[in-house]
Amino acid sequence: MALGTGTVHGFGARKLLAAAGADPDDLRLDEHEHVDRGVAPAMSGFDSERAEPVEGAVSIAAEVLRRWRAPRPELVAGLVRCLESRRSRARGDAAMALARLVSADSPQDITSAVPALVVAADDSYDRVAGPAAPALARLGRPGVRPRCTGGWRRAAGSRSSR
Repeated sequence: MALGTGTVHGFGARKLLAAAGADPDDLRLDEHEHVDRGVAPAMSGFDSERAEPVEGAVSIAAEVLRRWRAPRPELVAGLVRCLESRRSRARGDAAMALARLVSADSPQDITSAVPALVVAADDSYDRVAGPAAPALARLGRPGVRPRCTGGWRRAAGSRSSR
């Protein structure tokens, strides 16, 4: 896909789409009629044992959820599963994607993500804890904020040292 003409898929997403028989250069997630063709491979990629398909699934899910306002609970559930992955990059990307869904005007129901975000907020990897802790704070969940202070402090500390 040429720059400026729609979705530019990263390495993991391109590999996932190609393995699913979809031409990555022909799949534009900025066009509504293409979205379901991208969601199907993402759903299979979430449960892969290999890093690239999982990272590709997270990338596709994040792009669809960012661009389109329709509720996609299956993608939210896939991102939640990725928060529990042993793949640190997938965990970090999933935490960031879920954190972006925490807003007053988001059509996504991320209630199912709260328990996984609580665990992620205390992850030793700052790329996971960094977005998870403030997302929980923005959700205003009673009793959640005190548990995620470690991740929040690490995230705040890493930003202030830059």
